[in-house]
Amino acid sequence: MGPARARRAEEPGQGPAGGGPPRLSVLGVVEARLDGRLLDLGPPKPRLLLAALLATEGQPVTTERLIEYVWPDSEPPAKARASVHDYASDLRVALGGGKVELGRRLLPRNNGAYVIARDVENIDLHRFNHYRRLAKAASGAGESAESVRLGRIALASWGWQSIGWATEPLAGISGRWVENFRLSLCDELRETLLACLQGELLLSRHNQVIAEITDLRRTHPLDERVAALAMMANYRAGRQDEALHVYTEIHAALADEIAGEPGPELRELQQRILRGDDTLRAAGPAARLSPASNPDERRRPTMSDDPNPNRGTAEATGREAGPDAGLDPAALAMRVAVSLAHASQDQPEPGAPVARLVQLVHTRTAGDVRATGALARLARRPDKRNALFLVRDLLVPLLAADAAFAAQADELAPHTMPAVRDRAAISMRARKIDIGKQVVFEEEVKVKGNFSF
Repeated sequence: MGPARARRAEEPGQGPAGGGPPRLSVLGVVEARLDGRLLDLGPPKPRLLLAALLATEGQPVTTERLIEYVWPDSEPPAKARASVHDYASDLRVALGGGKVELGRRLLPRNNGAYVIARDVENIDLHRFNHYRRLAKAASGAGESAESVRLGRIALASWGWQSIGWATEPLAGISGRWVENFRLSLCDELRETLLACLQGELLLSRHNQVIAEITDLRRTHPLDERVAALAMMANYRAGRQDEALHVYTEIHAALADEIAGEPGPELRELQQRILRGDDTLRAAGPAARLSPASNPDERRRPTMSDDPNPNRGTAEATGREAGPDAGLDPAALAMRVAVSLAHASQDQPEPGAPVARLVQLVHTRTAGDVRATGALARLARRPDKRNALFLVRDLLVPLLAADAAFAAQADELAPHTMPAVRDRAAISMRARKIDIGKQVVFEEEVKVKGNFSF
């Protein structure tokens, strides 16, 4: 059996027909279902505990680490350890659907640590990570069709419906670890989708993905990779004017938001379209966008990459690739971007590591109009995810090309990142509301965003 057929045999089915383990979800509302029935996981803290355990993909998490996750922004209560054990016990009862032995098997305790086994079939996060990794490996092996197929399976773990963004992950819980992991998950979703769309274009499926790319442009108007995909898809579909209009729109958006213009790769693509370059119409590697326009080709660390289970996980702690493991420019760029956003909110003391990081980045990007504008936009709107992604994308090639800059940034950027706070939040409590068979919300609901009164 060849590698593609072996992977196809792993494709997820519909789950157990009955009597199997519960289906656990964090790529949306944190919830559990057993035989189709929604289980009562209780208030937010036990749900957060469940999310933290699922995030490790089968690695044990110590009680001390769980305490840090549950009480990240305040001093833990005196009985924090007992509370964590109580939350775990409640989860066992809930996940077992009243079956004590099933609950113990699902959430065992061993040497002071808790673990939930990796389960690609029944845990949406594990399924997403499994198939996006397979998709990346297939892409690296030149198997574009298989890479796209596997990538689409990964996206389906989010409840993806071809057009439109998926549900916000980790809905219903909050906290520093939650906010950072949510940001990481959204970044992985974005990269997986972009890789899928790039693969679709390599397979000459431009007509099938134009609508999806167009929708993506609405939510990511400053993303040059999305603009490049839109230009390529429209040009291949014989819509040269529309392809050039995409460039005009992102040029105007960048000028308005960061007082800059598109980078050299996108400008070159525009010129080739203006010349009617026939090589852009051809399928296969010759039509692939230049690597510089997609600098995030390197593998980024995932929740299961930390070799020390007692330390937690790489992204759960905000600790990306360290000096001993080799710096990953994409992971480091995200950590730096979040640190800069936090600095704009809290104004660190002069001489503090984060303050020195701000100075380092501004010095390194001096004279770069696009980077200067993107940094200014992030300082104005640190709570905007698009602002974070824009700075991250601009930093990746700089960090990849300048080892000294990367080493200094890695030393100064906190490895355990504080969450980027929304500018306003409204909290309320309400009874469970059902519309048909769908639970709309229950207990504590938090609505976050920027509000004008």
